[in-house]
Amino acid sequence: MQPHILTYPQVDSEKYAKARYHYLLQIVYGETIAIDYCRIMSTFAPTSEARDFLLQQQKEEDTHLELLTNYVGNHLRTDALVSSHLRKLDALMSLAIETKDYVKCVFIQNFIVEGLNISLLQELEHHTDGVLSEISTAILRDEIRHMEFGVTEIQKILQEDTGGEIRKKLIRLQRKVLFHATLLSMDLARESKDLGIPMSELSKKTLEAHMKRISRAHFTLPFIDKLLLRGVLLFLKLYN
Repeated sequence: MQPHILTYPQVDSEKYAKARYHYLLQIVYGETIAIDYCRIMSTFAPTSEARDFLLQQQKEEDTHLELLTNYVGNHLRTDALVSSHLRKLDALMSLAIETKDYVKCVFIQNFIVEGLNISLLQELEHHTDGVLSEISTAILRDEIRHMEFGVTEIQKILQEDTGGEIRKKLIRLQRKVLFHATLLSMDLARESKDLGIPMSELSKKTLEAHMKRISRAHFTLPFIDKLLLRGVLLFLKLYN
């Protein structure tokens, strides 16, 4: 196993403060929309267990948002914007919510987006000031459970997919999500050095974690999609 790359950002510098706000803005945006998404998903969840989990997740996302906004409110804020690619992921999720497509909703929100959020928080946990590190650790405990829920749900859904139609739908959806997630990574890569985050490490860990989730959920991908995932990893390494 490759060891974690230790770097030490200049946490008092203006560049660090600007990059930190840009990264946190993406996470705050994700937490904000997740609150409503979890509430609405709970209204068409297939089981009472899933409904109860999503309502609990809604409460936890609300707590995360409060922690993060309190932190942001006491630190430098700039004219940074929410990534257009994160907004595209939001648009995909909004459409799934509108059509009450539980499979797409849980795949995008809990399987993909929570995974991305975990990767970002894990890096902030190691490459930021003490207060934000503690906040990241606290939020991570919940986010990992939210992601695990997504893995379990997708596994159940695919087990019941005897005709293979849901698997085909998820393959198409993953291609769209992966495209925007890759471009989001490129947006964040521009400032990663100012936070002391080795972007090649972040890209590698994020994709490897995603591939492990795919395996655990028994989500069998076509050969071309396996090549696509490896190609994305290589591209991000070269880009960085």
